[in-house]
Amino acid sequence: FRTQLHDVAVSGAVLYLLSAAIVVIVFPAIYRRSVFAPILSIMNAAKRIKEGDLDVGLPVQYDDEIGFLTASFNQMVTSLKTSKKYQDHYSSQLEEAFVKIEISRKEVEDNFAELSRIHTALAESEMRYKMLNAELELRVEDRTARLEKTNSELVSALSRLKDAQNELIRTEKMAALGDMVAGIAHEINTPLGVAIT
Repeated sequence: FRTQLHDVAVSGAVLYLLSAAIVVIVFPAIYRRSVFAPILSIMNAAKRIKEGDLDVGLPVQYDDEIGFLTASFNQMVTSLKTSKKYQDHYSSQLEEAFVKIEISRKEVEDNFAELSRIHTALAESEMRYKMLNAELELRVEDRTARLEKTNSELVSALSRLKDAQNELIRTEKMAALGDMVAGIAHEINTPLGVAIT
């Protein structure tokens, strides 16, 4: 019985050792090939993406959780590519818009500077205009006063001339009257003087 037990024990031990060898050697190899290798390739691909390489694509080898994870990873890479494309496009548009805004800002600054210069020139011109206007008003007032004085003097001179003319006419009338009276007296005295003599 011992031999039989020994044979059974040895064959059990061999079977146990073979099972253990299979579990220790074969199972990790299968596990490594079906789980660790795909996860390791996903990790390596993630490192490449982190470094900026978006041209990463992993083959889906199994139709299980690891295959689903690999397919999801590939979809994520595709989404990242699309997002990067949109980001680059919008970044380019933003840069163009920024350049346009900067050009517009410079134009506005230039226009503002030009308007400030024009405003300053207009303010100076307005100041000169006011000064000239004030000077002109003083000249007009002075000229008006001189003209009024001259006019007053002319009116006075005209009045004196009229008075002198009237006096001259009266004096001439008197002189003519005197001549006439002298002539009449002469005409009267001549026949009388002849008659008296």
